[in-house]
Amino acid sequence: MFIFMPTPTVTDPRKYWSNTLYIGSRATRAVRQCFDSTGTAWTPDWVWIKRRNVSGTNHNMFDSVRGATNMLRSNQNVAQGSFNTVLQSFDSDGFTVGDDGAHNASNEQIVGWCWKAGGSSNTFNVDGTGYASAADAGITEGNLALTGASINKKSGFSIVKFTANNNASATIGHGLNSRPKFVIVKDTANNDDWQCKFIDDNIYLTLNTSSAGSTSYSSYTATDTLINLGYTWNNGSGTHVAYSWTEIPGFSSFGTYTGTGHTGGCLLYTSPSPRDKR
Repeated sequence: MFIFMPTPTVTDPRKYWSNTLYIGSRATRAVRQCFDSTGTAWTPDWVWIKRRNVSGTNHNMFDSVRGATNMLRSNQNVAQGSFNTVLQSFDSDGFTVGDDGAHNASNEQIVGWCWKAGGSSNTFNVDGTGYASAADAGITEGNLALTGASINKKSGFSIVKFTANNNASATIGHGLNSRPKFVIVKDTANNDDWQCKFIDDNIYLTLNTSSAGSTSYSSYTATDTLINLGYTWNNGSGTHVAYSWTEIPGFSSFGTYTGTGHTGGCLLYTSPSPRDKR
């Protein structure tokens, strides 16, 4: 059987993603982990931190669009909280944590995952350059304006912020210039579930629950420029954040699979699928 293998467009994934294991000290410290294969440092735009050796601890998320000290928990539906003792800053080669026990408990084992988006030098940021407006950044906006963005078209990762208007027909720009395959939306102002969608497979999930996936959200779709929000992704009138990914050969792939129950496992082809013929 011949399988078409696209030429990788990202040959050094460490330019855009990194992870590290560290031991907490319960004192403010810099976690230096973001380097490509040549040792060149980069600043993360999204950091996910979790204690590994203590059960029941939270998954804590931070991004440069909402601001370093603003925390969301992916295992809970709670609104964003602001903490000066948790993540304090996104640094040129990683991030700095304060003396909070959830992120830097003394002698505890902690993991940190980092993604590079578009930077944070201005309100709208694309591939390391900051702009004052979405139009200046070259972002195609929908009928609902964005209030901030950090977008990396090379690695296919987008963070955008918007204020909901409770309209099921609302659309927002994602800035990737390529259709997202996976989208996560969270109402940061209210206790609301994390809403996730595998766009191609029409599978909708809530990240913070164990509920089965649903195919009832077919209106939540995306194009090369826009995300169709639907009511659940645009409920209320609070600030929301949307994380979007498109597939990049050599770096990322997104989708679902059907289990076979076979003890020998099954092949999961993770390169972008030939079936994607938009």
